[in-house]
Amino acid sequence: MQSLSLSEASIRAVRRYYEQNTLPFRAAGLGNRSYAVHRTLWDASVTTFDAALQRVNALVIEEVQTFLEASPPVRLHLIDLGCGIGETLAYCTRALPEARMAGVTLSITQARIARRILPRARQ
Repeated sequence: MQSLSLSEASIRAVRRYYEQNTLPFRAAGLGNRSYAVHRTLWDASVTTFDAALQRVNALVIEEVQTFLEASPPVRLHLIDLGCGIGETLAYCTRALPEARMAGVTLSITQARIARRILPRARQ
């Protein structure tokens, strides 16, 4: 039997973690309204749990808008590496409808959820 390299073993461990935990996270209520399964981020601008879930996404949009304001007009392409269920891409789709976006995840479960969420984000 061939042994796995450290990176292959790490990839499999990460994939296994998300395959085992994505649905329980969603069942516990994270992501049902906001599509976020990441941790909350509380700062002075945040007053509700849902806003804390979305704060990371809002910071992404702020950075993208800062970049766009400082650069000549460009066709915006965003790639979310480790996109999970696509919550940040869905948020960005609503905020930046002209952008082309793609996401990458190791989890088949998360990819299936993202495929259901993302088309609805454009509506």
